[in-house]
Amino acid sequence: MRILVTAFDPFGELDTNSSMMVLQELNDKIGDIEIKKLIIPTIYGECARIVWEEALAFDADAILSLGQAGGRSAVTVEVIGINYACANMDDNAGVKITGERLCDDGKAAYFSTLPVKEMAQAAKARGFKADLSVSAGGFVCNSLLYTLLKNAHEAGNAVLVGFVHLPYEASQGKDGFSMTKEDMTVCVEEMIKAINNFERN
Repeated sequence: MRILVTAFDPFGELDTNSSMMVLQELNDKIGDIEIKKLIIPTIYGECARIVWEEALAFDADAILSLGQAGGRSAVTVEVIGINYACANMDDNAGVKITGERLCDDGKAAYFSTLPVKEMAQAAKARGFKADLSVSAGGFVCNSLLYTLLKNAHEAGNAVLVGFVHLPYEASQGKDGFSMTKEDMTVCVEEMIKAINNFERN
């Protein structure tokens, strides 16, 4: 199986991003699963374009996007991407969207096509805090998830798509809302194995 795993660059006032830190720790192969790693800009529209083009070039079976969710204390697997953006901060191109549809011709929402329950359970089985989430927020993370799911749907769902939000990394100094990059990497690796098992079934 070939999985494209993506992470965002730093945004806002932070000089790093926990998703980027975990991606850098991730192995290029997990068993017989081939991993392609890609850091993408925290920019509406542009991030999804880059990921989709890379997924097609890599002939990916699945896309697993990672993002940082400050204020969450667990690794959370997103269930749904919605056709709406509403955030009180600029993306890295200086764009702020405070209440608009992402796409006029798209559905209101698309569900993740990854095995979200099994992914959360795989991380829990290793003793880590993990759960499902029904809101990827209103910022670039949700826009990426929604757009990739829309693209995959229109292409006949040949590529599985999903998103995982990570807490702050311990070094970012957010006590109570953080995990070490090593622990988060193990969580992501277990989730990737769950994706592979789902695909093979």
